[in-house]
Amino acid sequence: MMKKIWDELSQSIKQVYDWIEKENQSYFNIINENTNLAESSYTDLEKLLIKAFVEKPKEGIRQIQQSIEKEEVYQMKEDLFEILTYIQDIDESLYQKILEILRREKVLDVLKFLSNKNNQNFYESLSNKQQNIKDVKKQIMKITNVLRNIQDHKFNKYDYSQETNEKERLNLINRMKNNKGIIDFIRFLVLLTSIDGKFIQSGSNGLNLCVGMKVDIRNKSFENIRIKNTSLIGGNFVRCNLSGSEFENVDISGVNFMVLNYSIANGRT
Repeated sequence: MMKKIWDELSQSIKQVYDWIEKENQSYFNIINENTNLAESSYTDLEKLLIKAFVEKPKEGIRQIQQSIEKEEVYQMKEDLFEILTYIQDIDESLYQKILEILRREKVLDVLKFLSNKNNQNFYESLSNKQQNIKDVKKQIMKITNVLRNIQDHKFNKYDYSQETNEKERLNLINRMKNNKGIIDFIRFLVLLTSIDGKFIQSGSNGLNLCVGMKVDIRNKSFENIRIKNTSLIGGNFVRCNLSGSEFENVDISGVNFMVLNYSIANGRT
């Protein structure tokens, strides 16, 4: 759908350019034929005046087109693994910085915050010697696109630990288990549950996948996460910081927590 819109927009812009170039050629012909503008007809002078007004909008159109071309058109996907491969090249440190800023700014709507392209201070705080602001913006756009896709995906609506989703869950585990970039994003998604309630189910499913992939989450910090409607059977959370975390309707059979200050509501044991 987005590609179709982009193609139609590109075609419209091209038609405008073609018309402007055609008009420009007629103006050049006038100038060549009338080197002395004082002797030019009123109609010819009127055309030259119009050209002066056309040039500025033309430059504006060019800038808009360049801006659109720089924006990578993201198409919504159904295959969760395909969605996640889109951000597999993003470094874990960027997720950590984003989370720090979201907490500091007390953000409640993550997508709204990340979609604000005029937040220059945000981009500057994420850039460094290795990455300039332009590169950071591209990566934030990738993360935003994936989060928007996941928000409307069934991964954010249903409990993937249920038997009805077991086949898809095992398929995901097998495809994801050796992909560090995807695992880093999944952990980021889990931590987002402490900030934005709209990602609680996908974050809960993400933690379930981490347990299923036997990701080493010992000694990790999962403060204030909100996990519900999932299973953590066999998970090893030894020395994990789960301070302030909430677990609702979560199967914790055989889970090794060895942590303090977390709450469980309707836990399944």
